[in-house]
Amino acid sequence: MAEVLSQSQIDELLRSVASGAPEDVQPETPVVKARKYDFLAPKKFTKDTLRVVDSIYNTYVRMIQTTLSSMLRMSCDIELLDIEEQKYNEFNNALNDSDVMSVLSFKVDEDNYYDQPILIQISSSIISIMMDRLLGGLGIPSNEDEFRGYTEIELNVYETINSYLVPLMNDVWQNYFAVNITFERIEENPRLVQDISIEDTVVIVVLNVTIHDISGQMNICLPGNSLEALFKTLEDRRRVPGNRQRDMRRQQDVSETILSNLSGSPLEITVKLGRESEVKLGDIFSMRVGDIIHLDQHKDSDAVLYIENVPWFRGELGIQKNNKAIKIKGSMKRTQ
Repeated sequence: MAEVLSQSQIDELLRSVASGAPEDVQPETPVVKARKYDFLAPKKFTKDTLRVVDSIYNTYVRMIQTTLSSMLRMSCDIELLDIEEQKYNEFNNALNDSDVMSVLSFKVDEDNYYDQPILIQISSSIISIMMDRLLGGLGIPSNEDEFRGYTEIELNVYETINSYLVPLMNDVWQNYFAVNITFERIEENPRLVQDISIEDTVVIVVLNVTIHDISGQMNICLPGNSLEALFKTLEDRRRVPGNRQRDMRRQQDVSETILSNLSGSPLEITVKLGRESEVKLGDIFSMRVGDIIHLDQHKDSDAVLYIENVPWFRGELGIQKNNKAIKIKGSMKRTQ
């Protein structure tokens, strides 16, 4: 029996003939993009390591956004775009001659075994907005095509900006590692910065900065050797339980030292018997020996002992070795 086509099948057949498409068209295989990997220069840092850096600089972004908005009296929007590992020569070759580089001292431990700097590069358009604003302007960027370099006054202003941004970076790192980050100098030509070898691995933190509808990038170059030393120390602490116990004992010793130093601090102690009473000034003028002032408290009630004007104990007044004294009977209930 011959097969009878339905009307929908006939319409589909006519459309395929009219378009000239073959009857059995195979779906296209999706193209998978492959990422090149250089086996001669393997990656030093794992995703967990970069995740810690991401957490540090997400906190830093929130802090500098508030600081710049307050300093420039303009709305500043800062976003963390990317964190990537690359060779230092790749980062340096991507810079322009008009870029200014801030060099920060990045000391990891007490011995300063790895003493490579942190480098900060900000787009010239963003720098010109900040300088124009701090010098009394409206925050209008200069024309990059007519870049004339920076004057000595502008460089001093840029150092002032760094004096606000660098301590914040030191604060966010201190939450994770014992480091010391300080501002060193400004390099007008990024090609002259030779503190990091061109073949060394670095971690680049890319921030997008938007001020007055003008966007630019802020790149923070972290030295790979210093980061490797930091995370190796952190990994050693996690693996060896004795290190954790040693840290706890060290923290306990510090607490005992603090308490020992505080125990010798002088405090003012006062004793009050009765409550405060109100007396007219005229009564004070006419007061004579033998007059009585009503304290609104029973004669056998306890006195209150104050330490630095805070009530701590209650006690009974008396005499010891011909000196007035108070015998502590209990502590006071203090409200928070």
